[in-house]
Amino acid sequence: PLPRAQAGPFLILGVDKDSDKEAIESAWAQRLIWARKGIVSTPLEDINWARELLTDPARRWRADAQSMNVDTTD
Repeated sequence: PLPRAQAGPFLILGVDKDSDKEAIESAWAQRLIWARKGIVSTPLEDINWARELLTDPARRWRADAQSMNVDTTD
């Protein structure tokens, strides 16, 4: 798997950039279940990192801006 900073929080949780807090929490809970059952190979700490980042408005804005940078999408 890609490093979490390279994959990005949106991809880790599988949410759109315009998702609200409820959608983020729902996706986070589902990813935790999948990770614990071994359905996804994403580490729990990466799933939690993505949730923390997307629920903080300032950090979410920066993550959204970074995902638009062509240099960081490789």
